[in-house]
Amino acid sequence: GKTTCPNVPGTEAIYDGYTAGTHASQSGGGANVICLPKVPQYHVEASINNPLKSELYGAEYQVNGDSQHLKRIFDQNAPCAVCEVSTRSKHLMIPALYDCPAGWTEEYDGWLVAERTNYGTHKGRITYTCLDKNPDV
Repeated sequence: GKTTCPNVPGTEAIYDGYTAGTHASQSGGGANVICLPKVPQYHVEASINNPLKSELYGAEYQVNGDSQHLKRIFDQNAPCAVCEVSTRSKHLMIPALYDCPAGWTEEYDGWLVAERTNYGTHKGRITYTCLDKNPDV
């Protein structure tokens, strides 16, 4: 729910974007939310017409209560920021981008995957994961 990183020494913004995840009414899909960059990169091999897909939706604040602070954010889109702390170990998967931020090294690239949404007995959700584009079998 932030567009910036904390003002703490050694903390730097990698990117900001939009919070996304599986729609609350759907079965399957991802169990976690992810931070999508504001300007996605679409890979030439990707297909948006895949019937075996897991769908992503933008997240918005749905809050109850009489607090004016909470009423102000009701039904608003939820922003996100991905931050790096230089004193901590890290790994980073950036959905919807295939280029690394400056100073980072690509280890592999792949496809964002999760459980198929609204499909028969596949009701559970799994964590969104990057599946290597050339997986072993």
